[in-house]
Amino acid sequence: MKSSDRAAYSQITLVAVSILAFVGCTGQQRMGDTPAAVGKEQQAQPTVSSAATPEKTPLSKENQVRLAVFEGWLSKYEDEVKKPSSPPAVTCFLLLEVDGKVTDPDDVLMEALFPRPFLVKKGSLCTKRGYGVVDNETGKAGNYLLTIGAIKWIEADVAELNFEVYQSGLGAVWGPMRVHRQDGGWKAERVGPVMRS
Repeated sequence: MKSSDRAAYSQITLVAVSILAFVGCTGQQRMGDTPAAVGKEQQAQPTVSSAATPEKTPLSKENQVRLAVFEGWLSKYEDEVKKPSSPPAVTCFLLLEVDGKVTDPDDVLMEALFPRPFLVKKGSLCTKRGYGVVDNETGKAGNYLLTIGAIKWIEADVAELNFEVYQSGLGAVWGPMRVHRQDGGWKAERVGPVMRS
């Protein structure tokens, strides 16, 4: 090999060694990042929330009884009321008799009534007009108004109360119901004649 060729080869070798040394140094710096730098990078990573869905508020004993009456009424009208549609074909409005006054259910009971294949609203959001129950928000008729009467405790786990259902086009149906504990829950049964008007 000529002397000029040896000089050129040496220069090429020196350049290659310098490049490798630079790359190795950069990699060491990356691998040797300080804990603070690593922490900052981890903080920059997007995080996914794992918060659990909040549980529903437990029902009082009285609201459990009212819910059983609602379910007992619903079982008599399930073919019509439970029929799924979009938007829902009917709306059930609910009123309660408490301390001698007729009032809306509290939010805890309303929460327990969802989800349903039909709408459930507080009774103050409807108007009875003749033989119709009209939704004050939509103006739509063809609904139900269910009023659950005052609770009378017969025993610690047995209660009696009246119910009234006002249905558009069919007038009102009312009568007594008895609610008792069964299989860890509450069951409502009719215990007297059902009246119609």
